[in-house]
Amino acid sequence: MIQIQNKDLRAWRRQQWIKQKRKCAITGLPLPFKDSVVDHTHKTKAEIAGVDGKGLIRGVIHKNINQLEGKISSVYRRYGLKELTVLPDILRGLANYLENPPVQNTLHPSCIPKIKRKKLSKTDIKRVRKYWKQMYPKRNLPLIAKSETKQWTKYINESRELAGLKRRNDDL
Repeated sequence: MIQIQNKDLRAWRRQQWIKQKRKCAITGLPLPFKDSVVDHTHKTKAEIAGVDGKGLIRGVIHKNINQLEGKISSVYRRYGLKELTVLPDILRGLANYLENPPVQNTLHPSCIPKIKRKKLSKTDIKRVRKYWKQMYPKRNLPLIAKSETKQWTKYINESRELAGLKRRNDDL
């Protein structure tokens, strides 16, 4: 097993970067040397270097890809997915799932465009109150909504008619 000292790591990285044709080993994209890092498997103090690939260098990759790989590996362990299957199988499955989802053409409720409702103006609220007292003197005023609803649009239109004003065109 080859061991590289810290002082020799930069030179080793340059040689490997050239062997990899100046490309990231993960993405295959061109990789400026200044953005390259030496990727390796991590090991705990209790683990023995070299056993099961612990502590071994895997290649030269882009520094941001290295961070992503570290986060993915960390979450994999933290969520206990190690008990289900190995990480490469999950990643292959994830790639297949993202490229060929089993469900298509169905919008999630959180992605449905929301109808932006107009806020009730103070003038409209006052006009509806006046209208309500004239039309239904013994009934309580309906709850005042924050924005126009179909019911409040109806009240506003009726109060405008009573006041001789033009109807609202934008009925909800």
